[in-house]
Amino acid sequence: AASAELVGWTDSAVYRTRSPILDDLARASGGDPLARLYRPADLDLTAGRDPSLLNRLTLLPDCGLEDGLTHLDTYEPYHPPREELLWKKVRARPLRLLQLTATRFALLGDGQVGRAVPPGLKLVVRYPDLGASLYEVEGAAPRAWLALRARPVSDATEAAAAVAVPAFVPGEDLVVEGGEARATDGRCTIERYAPERIVARCRASAPGYFVLSDEHLPGWRATVDGAPAPILPGNVLLRAVPVPAGDSRVELTYRPRGLDAGFFAAALGLALAVALLVAARRRTTPTAPAP
Repeated sequence: AASAELVGWTDSAVYRTRSPILDDLARASGGDPLARLYRPADLDLTAGRDPSLLNRLTLLPDCGLEDGLTHLDTYEPYHPPREELLWKKVRARPLRLLQLTATRFALLGDGQVGRAVPPGLKLVVRYPDLGASLYEVEGAAPRAWLALRARPVSDATEAAAAVAVPAFVPGEDLVVEGGEARATDGRCTIERYAPERIVARCRASAPGYFVLSDEHLPGWRATVDGAPAPILPGNVLLRAVPVPAGDSRVELTYRPRGLDAGFFAAALGLALAVALLVAARRRTTPTAPAP
């Protein structure tokens, strides 16, 4: 794509348009490129504004929709059955879902919040022309963190009940499926974050769990200091990797299920094709007459 020649391309200011919300979010997050923003699907940012606004902004690269906020709606739709299970447990305290998923900011309509800012939300800036405001979600877990307290649970149902308890602290407490109880102190930070490769550094006073507040999906593999390590479901939705005491390096890489089998099948097919080609050439090559 980088080497493709553009034909009939015209310079346009559309591609230099930037929503002020992006700048406000960058300032509020301290320039954190992994800051998550939640925006309800029913929040219409184009109501009552220039009808051409939506068409103009849909041309923004990597944005796609209203006010160029689509690429910042990185509150992922987590695995639907698990997210639905968790939502049923925390419905009475909706901010708990955002706290657990490291969703630090929320863009909410004035009609959704009301005149008084509810507990757990901190007003960052109002947008009267949009009928919305940007809020910071207090108590949101970091994107990557070391679980200070971890205990095992049998399944997602038990995990959802555990994280809904008011005393449970997102970003510190962990319930892990298939793991063991651990208590430690320290921290984990992200060193590199790319779509298919994530590297983190951890320092722990005792064995614990590195937690990445991204969806637990098949296809991800983990190593700790170069050795294979399991990725366990943590807090219903997240990825938890056991780490030892002291300093450690955690690397997560993504390889879709079936990719290795596909490579093997392709290599086998190629080898078979080469063998058949060689055999065919041998049959068709004339031999010299015997003297």
